[in-house]
Amino acid sequence: MAEEADKKLVVNIDVPIPGHYLDSLLATKNTLLRSQLEKVRIIAADFKGIDLTADEHRALMGIWSIYHRIGYNERTFKKGITLTVYELCKRMGYPADDMGRFGGKVRKAALEALLSLSKKTFTIYFTKFKRIEKGENVYDAIIMPNCTLLDIKYEASDVTEDELVKGEVEEKVSKIHLRIKPIFYSDNYYKLFKTNFYSRLKAVLSKDGRRVTRYHWIFAFWRLKQMNFKKPIEINIDKLVDVLKLPNDSAHKWRARAKVRELYEDFKRLGDISDYKIDVPAQNGSTKDIIYLRGV
Repeated sequence: MAEEADKKLVVNIDVPIPGHYLDSLLATKNTLLRSQLEKVRIIAADFKGIDLTADEHRALMGIWSIYHRIGYNERTFKKGITLTVYELCKRMGYPADDMGRFGGKVRKAALEALLSLSKKTFTIYFTKFKRIEKGENVYDAIIMPNCTLLDIKYEASDVTEDELVKGEVEEKVSKIHLRIKPIFYSDNYYKLFKTNFYSRLKAVLSKDGRRVTRYHWIFAFWRLKQMNFKKPIEINIDKLVDVLKLPNDSAHKWRARAKVRELYEDFKRLGDISDYKIDVPAQNGSTKDIIYLRGV
């Protein structure tokens, strides 16, 4: 039974990821400074982007999949969801034991990732197309500084007085209620993401003794946001360094570029990139990278 349940977990399901969340995740100070909207350029100095760990991305992916199961609609975003630690572990892709259960270490790791995710603060930033005026697109810019991604409340059962004093309540958590910020919801602006991304990439990287990092997650979402999979993406590598939130000062410049190109190779092995070229001469005298994507 446990084996059958585990097989169900790796089914390749398309889960909607709100476009407004992707916009906020991939926004950087530099992109805001280049905006045509003066109000956006003004807030760039205090902009704090979404910067999640690999485990936090993994926990959020689990939440997105539950939202999808319940129903990707405005009601779900307003009401939120209720889940157990068991379901959280399951949705994060942790392997269950032979009895179909998750051990204490796994439950603790999953809950820690979720609670850490709930404490992260950042600036929500995205634009909404409004109209065309005098041949130019006009947008509303949505900017919310010092936000958390989700609201969370959890219940713990059979907690002893000693556990309360020692702050060990989390070990007895039985039920979690959470709600992703409803402002991210849009009924017509979302991208479909494969739920088996983590398990597929983990299988590829484990052959070299490597792990899935936050940079793999951000690159996956950046790739997801590209509009045309049939057309190669031409990009300055330093722009990708910025989007991926890699250290990009002069001391880390070359290492950061090498990391981006390592991601190219990882995603080519995964099958999400068909090929890539690096340092291709550009018309302005600089160089560019060209990435050939595969459709999702």
